[in-house]
Amino acid sequence: MMRQQGEDGRLVLWASEASASGTLGMDNVCLELLGRVLAHNDRVSEVVTAGGAALDIRLARQGGDIAWAGRSPPLGPQAATLLRGLLAHNSTVARLDLACNKLLTQGAVALAELLVGGGAMALVDLDVRGNAIEGAAAAALAEAAVGRAGLRTMCGMPVQSIRDNEIVELDLYGQAPIGVVGAHVVAALLWRSTSLTGLDLGGHELTHGGKDSSGLRAILEALTAPAGTGNCTLRRLSLTDKELPLEEISGDGVSEVRLASAELADEDGVALACALRFSSSVTALDLTDNKLGLLGTLALARVLTPPAGGTSTELWNQSLRSLHLGGNRVCGVRSCGAGGPHTTEAAGALGGALAAHPALQTLELQRTRLMAAGAAALLAPLHQQWTDGEALPRPTRTRCPIQLNLAGNGLGDAGVCGVIDALLPLATAAALDSLVLSRNDFKEKGALAVARLARAWGAEAGALKSLDVAGNCIPVAAAASLVAALPMPPACTTDFPIFNGVPLAALAAGGDAAAEQLSQLAGRGMGTEGAFAAAAALLAGHASGAPPSSLSSPGGVTIALSGNGLGGREGSMSGAEQPHGLQALLNALSAPGAGQAPACAADAPPDPASSERGAALGVSELLVGDNGLGRGAAAALAAWIPGHGQHLAVLDLSSNPQLCEGHGGQEALARGLLGGRGAPLREVHLDRCGLHGGGAAEVLRALRGFPQLELVSLAHNPQLTEGGRDLRALPEAAALMGSTEGRLESLELQGVGLRDEGAAALAAAVGATAGDSTATERPLRHLGLSNNGLTGTGAAALVAVLVADEAAKEAAECWVLETLDLRGNTISEQGIRDLREVGSESDTDILLTAVVSEGGEDDSEEGEDSNETDEDEEDRGSYASSDDY
Repeated sequence: MMRQQGEDGRLVLWASEASASGTLGMDNVCLELLGRVLAHNDRVSEVVTAGGAALDIRLARQGGDIAWAGRSPPLGPQAATLLRGLLAHNSTVARLDLACNKLLTQGAVALAELLVGGGAMALVDLDVRGNAIEGAAAAALAEAAVGRAGLRTMCGMPVQSIRDNEIVELDLYGQAPIGVVGAHVVAALLWRSTSLTGLDLGGHELTHGGKDSSGLRAILEALTAPAGTGNCTLRRLSLTDKELPLEEISGDGVSEVRLASAELADEDGVALACALRFSSSVTALDLTDNKLGLLGTLALARVLTPPAGGTSTELWNQSLRSLHLGGNRVCGVRSCGAGGPHTTEAAGALGGALAAHPALQTLELQRTRLMAAGAAALLAPLHQQWTDGEALPRPTRTRCPIQLNLAGNGLGDAGVCGVIDALLPLATAAALDSLVLSRNDFKEKGALAVARLARAWGAEAGALKSLDVAGNCIPVAAAASLVAALPMPPACTTDFPIFNGVPLAALAAGGDAAAEQLSQLAGRGMGTEGAFAAAAALLAGHASGAPPSSLSSPGGVTIALSGNGLGGREGSMSGAEQPHGLQALLNALSAPGAGQAPACAADAPPDPASSERGAALGVSELLVGDNGLGRGAAAALAAWIPGHGQHLAVLDLSSNPQLCEGHGGQEALARGLLGGRGAPLREVHLDRCGLHGGGAAEVLRALRGFPQLELVSLAHNPQLTEGGRDLRALPEAAALMGSTEGRLESLELQGVGLRDEGAAALAAAVGATAGDSTATERPLRHLGLSNNGLTGTGAAALVAVLVADEAAKEAAECWVLETLDLRGNTISEQGIRDLREVGSESDTDILLTAVVSEGGEDDSEEGEDSNETDEDEEDRGSYASSDDY
């Protein structure tokens, strides 16, 4: 609806009452007809749209420039439709600036029709940036503008000069964002230009905040189209502010490109793909843990895939050997599951590239949320290639077998079974030598499927190099079946694989090679399956003439198994009570008879007499910390130590909080230590093991039977004294500290909940040992009591008996502590001064101040015991400073 007000030449348009959205109460045809009429009506000089925007239409009649950018209120789609009618036969308007309004899709369609229909015949400059124009409408307007003869600039870009191949390098960095329409304009120009080699659009927003990637996809299509149709000249394309080595890549100046964790987005992936088209030197591209999504990944896959029926002159990369995309959004979603709908387009394209590329061997897609559908799309081209050679002939594949990492992709049993079915033809053709399926939440069915693949691998000499299934929920029986399928001597005489990070060939070889590997297995995350395989390899080596006894050395062998998940898990149940993996390894280390299978669920604990049936492996260090071990592991160790720990010097069970929880674990450990007396044990680490009460007392009592013991750590067992309420362990600790027969130099009791009550009890127990008339000099040099909730009273009680003055030394009541660590306790300033006064007459460094670590972080609790004055600092005497300890 409309009306003319007075004689001022103003025509007001308003929405009809029936229009709830506030749009004009007339359709587009009416608006265009109105514009055509107004183009020849001298009485109307201004039109007010329904949105309240006032348009001076005299400009359309008089010619020159129409500058309606950034109007307030902004112009809507009605204004563009009206302009279509006004300018339909106009031959005078040269510049039309509509930037920063709200033309939206309807307005873009109207302008595109104006350009295609030959309207605004004198127009040389059109700007529609900042109008939220997206999708097909943006593409249509961009194509109409680039195809319009005489139009020189569009959204600030010199379209005529680029179209006429007058520009080689174009730098638009820092200009007003060209938006989705500008991205479509760039794509349309790339199809036409045969001279442009460099384009910098850094700082431009091409996807409307990630809501519309149609413009970016259009650029991708222009760059990856077959030669002769798409762009073949652009080498350097910058679409973000990121500094990428594009010139080095396209100019063959680099062989490895490492851009992990660089916050790269899809635009950067497209830019890298553009440069890779020209590279013949880049062999490795690492883009791990970025923000590449569907389009960035798809662009890379496209330039790595030879065009169907193409010639050697077409642009695609033929040099890349390894591509690392782990932690990106290959399927459109983040690793946490958010980010957009799940799509398999890029996964399928990557599979096609892997199947057809002449050199690409390694593809890492861990944590990309492939799921079962994405994995199926990825592997379909490979499966087709190896089941139908005519479809994708690849005679060179056997010379570079594939290495594939699919870890952490939520495949489940169904997805893993699909992966195995797809890869079986490659395994039997020796075209696959490495597969990572760790952390994929599969159970028995998936494990049995992997076993089928392992058997197929084993049938091909030298095919299997690496297989990783750690971190899944594989039941023990299925894990044993899987390990049994791995190629092992004596049946297999070829090299056999690295399984869950464990080098089985080296373990089976025996001698120094096996000893070296056993000392380097920490942190591999081998899990129960890896432990079974390691045990099987050791026993297989024994059967083939390389027995574990060949590992024996005068000092024994280090067995480093920390951080390997040997507590295991079965389904959703914790495996802490039945550590099948640890049990298997202990049996193998016990060197049972040749050919004996590795221990599984039903196996008995190691027989102490088994060393008489086979040469025992001399173990000097057994490091099994941080494995989720529980009471079952304590029982297994208790059975192993007496018969096979005769060389044991270091025992590390730290960071297994369930080991001594409840009843049974610490008691079993104490029995094992009692049975192992006579071993040259020097260090015992029981940090964070759940030690508590009477069982802890039994463990400490058993440790007194090792005269060579130098270090005992019981730190961070907060239930050791139940906050000072259960003091049974303290007399045994005092006896261990006060022994003059042993060599104990360091005892760590920090974070054990001692409090003042426990400190008093410990001081009394220590004082009782000091009354021994036979005492000469105790070997203890360091006592750690930090973070125990002590006040000045408790600390003073301990200092009184542990810090010897000259008179005590002369009386031969000799505690010659070098350091007493009391940091992280709640000692007042006065208490600190009192302790310093006592300590000033001794040689003991009493640590009361906050100690700064090398990383610059405070090791103590924030603000505790750090209240020193300048005078205190000057009068510290023999106390340790922050730099002294």
